[in-house]
Amino acid sequence: MVGKKNQQAPDKKRRPLSSKFCPPQLAQDRNVFRSELFANNFLTGDEKRYIFMEAQAGQGKTTTALQYINQKSAPYVWYQITEEDCDPLFFFTSIIEVLNHTLVGLSSVQANESISIGNIEKADIPAALIKTTRKIASLKSLQLTIVFDDLHIIHESPEVISVLDCLLDSSPENIQFFLLSRSPIPIGSKLVKFGDSTLYLTNKSLAFSLHETIELFNVLKVKHVSHDYVQHLHSVTEGWVMGLILAKDSPESTLATTPKFTSKHLGLSKLDQYFKEVSLSKLSEEIQNDLLKLSLLEEIPCDLAERITGNKQICAQLDGLMIKNHFIKLTDADIETYTFHHLMRACFRAEYIKRFSNNERISVLKSAIDHYLSQGLIERVVVYLLRLGLLAEVEQFLEQYCLELVAINRLDSLKAIP
Repeated sequence: MVGKKNQQAPDKKRRPLSSKFCPPQLAQDRNVFRSELFANNFLTGDEKRYIFMEAQAGQGKTTTALQYINQKSAPYVWYQITEEDCDPLFFFTSIIEVLNHTLVGLSSVQANESISIGNIEKADIPAALIKTTRKIASLKSLQLTIVFDDLHIIHESPEVISVLDCLLDSSPENIQFFLLSRSPIPIGSKLVKFGDSTLYLTNKSLAFSLHETIELFNVLKVKHVSHDYVQHLHSVTEGWVMGLILAKDSPESTLATTPKFTSKHLGLSKLDQYFKEVSLSKLSEEIQNDLLKLSLLEEIPCDLAERITGNKQICAQLDGLMIKNHFIKLTDADIETYTFHHLMRACFRAEYIKRFSNNERISVLKSAIDHYLSQGLIERVVVYLLRLGLLAEVEQFLEQYCLELVAINRLDSLKAIP
């Protein structure tokens, strides 16, 4: 796709461009322009050539890239990664197709300057890529931005990553790249990964500030909400853009009746659907069930996760999902303890109730009690006893361990238990 200022009148001989090369439509009147993000990262006078946006789904990667190319008003290529791109030949020939379409559409480029590669085998791709990038380098006046969206789809296709690696490494300085992915992209070139011309934007970088959250509510015409409500919602979602959009319709009245405004008080129907689609639907049923069981825990120590699921690979699987930005964090690397994003955890717990019996729920929580009791983490034992509604046992337990709690100064911790 080409920036508007550089388009000619349509040429009847040009083939229609595949939809995979057309960026999503950006509704300007329903989006917040990321002026803070741009000022801190793109308008510093030091323009980067490689911009990696590696963040969870719904964090605003695509919208930010669209805002950038719209503001820049220069030629660009938009490449939407799909499952077909896991074939290196398809990926390469598609890149050539969209580059040719872009070059022919520029008034500054002559018709005979299109890229021709002929028939090609996998082994020929690196040389053909170098030929391609040299052709672009020869167009001295051309400044081109290439956006690859959803690169996580090819994360486990090393041959395709190698093609991308070669393209990034051999491209001239008049090409800038935006690389959008839910998980880190295993690029081999150290110059690209760690060079001065590289910028990384993560979940934290892309999260909305409170000011942007207020602006979003104004743009979406959310009426009759207080500043406290917006502030609480921003805190609960941690500035996660899609979370704010999905949860904006939750009733503000919960604030007046609930001392602690948490994820369970949001209107979860839209979030349920979102997390099922993004975090569950593409996993095997076995892993889905394991994650739903673990959602009953506040924190997920590896040894407890193995005990509850009976899956010796669960920690490696949690680590893999965390790397892919599936709303999972490592809270303590020393003892391998994970946690789910609290909004996803609330949604998974609701799904757990639909799939499992109450007896199975009790078994999971009792496993957590046994685990924390063996670790001497008494206040966490109390949390799970309360979750089971065993109030008499809680009183008995506190009487038994009261002096020990005083000795280790954990009474304040007990006061914080909901």
